[in-house]
Amino acid sequence: MRKQVSLIAFNNIGILFFCIGLAVLMRAYSFSLSVIDWDESTYILGAQALLEGYTPYSEFIDTKPIGIFYAFAPFVSVASPWIIIRIMGALIIGLTAFILSRLCKEFWNMSIMSSYLVAIFYLIAVSFYSFSFATGSGQGMAINTEHITNLFIVLWIWFAHKKKWFLAGACVGLAFSINFLIGFSALFLLFLFNRRSISAYIQDGANTALGFFSGLAIPLLYLHSQGGFFAYLEIFDLTLNGYSEEFNAIENLKFIGSSLYTASSLLLVILISLIFALKDKIKIAGAFWPILVWLVLAFIGAGFTGKYFFHYAIPAFIPLAIIASGGFWPIAESKLKVILIVVLISIPFIGVYKYLEFPKKDISYQIGLELQQHIKEGEKVFIFSRDHIAYTMVDQLPPTPYFHPGLLQDPKHRRALQINLSSELTRVFKKDPKYVLTGEGFDELVKPYLQKQYVPLTDWEGGRTLYIRKSVD
Repeated sequence: MRKQVSLIAFNNIGILFFCIGLAVLMRAYSFSLSVIDWDESTYILGAQALLEGYTPYSEFIDTKPIGIFYAFAPFVSVASPWIIIRIMGALIIGLTAFILSRLCKEFWNMSIMSSYLVAIFYLIAVSFYSFSFATGSGQGMAINTEHITNLFIVLWIWFAHKKKWFLAGACVGLAFSINFLIGFSALFLLFLFNRRSISAYIQDGANTALGFFSGLAIPLLYLHSQGGFFAYLEIFDLTLNGYSEEFNAIENLKFIGSSLYTASSLLLVILISLIFALKDKIKIAGAFWPILVWLVLAFIGAGFTGKYFFHYAIPAFIPLAIIASGGFWPIAESKLKVILIVVLISIPFIGVYKYLEFPKKDISYQIGLELQQHIKEGEKVFIFSRDHIAYTMVDQLPPTPYFHPGLLQDPKHRRALQINLSSELTRVFKKDPKYVLTGEGFDELVKPYLQKQYVPLTDWEGGRTLYIRKSVD
């Protein structure tokens, strides 16, 4: 049989390197910026706390599951840990795109061209979908829990496709230890149980459940050995009940609409695919509806908490990329090739546009450099702003167990976690930190504690001010 030669007819290794290389290239300009999203900074600090022997959910407290801190821990014992975290994140995202591409070809019988498009659309969606620097967040480039759990999502579907139900369940369990909302997308697993007999269905379901609890048990048993298991359950209960009270159906619909808008490039491609399909008398493959249900479940999960942060929508970009690829539409390979070429050509232009709006000044890093010059051995600093990554530059951890500054600053977080702000700040200032950095709306909360004991030392952009305690020369 004569082999067809094509520029995009890569073998598996070639596709893997293409996906990882494209992920690195699309995200490389973000590697050196110390703070993109303050969740990422919190994961780094939490991972460092684990390495220093802190008891999770007692000596440091966060609403995120323990798995994300374990995932970050191997990579934070270096200078500028955010760089290695972003590089590892790019590798994970590239690997996810590769597995998704192979999955679409083997499991859903998509054409080679469509499977390539799925991988590329996924990379575009998770890298460029949201930049909101007005709130200090460039969530597309920061590594968050959803980027990692998406890898487990495609792995569990892969193992389910291979009928390795225990491993499929284990992937769901490990993912759940990193992101609670994975449970909504996990319902899609029900569509993969293609069994004619009830006994076979029960057997596969039991193996999946066994795998799930085994995968979940690995991090939880380790957490129990650190003495944090019961505190973790308490935080889980507060998170589940406290934030769910904030749920609002109208706000949820607005959130879904905003999330889709941020992925508008994929929606445009879906529209083009539909136009091509209508010309050829549209006929949707049978797998389309389960994928659509998966997309809906992912968005429901994203809005379920009532927090409405854009990165919660990242799991929805897997089914959205699959639908956008044209794999379910009767579109000729030649037309898909045109779409692929156009998309590849557009990536550099999108990248340049995103680079131009990317912040060029790394204020958090500059603050860390100044703190290095001032702080002597035994002196403490309290950073009450989005710049808490600077703790890593002075080899310190926050003087409060609430490492994420937003947990103290945002009334919604304080209500959900039952935090008494006055009591917590009183405890912090009883430790007599020599330096206090605040600003960006945080300063009003600590002003009563600063007025008598501290004087301004340095002003920074964004309303940030570094204070020094009066009583220390």
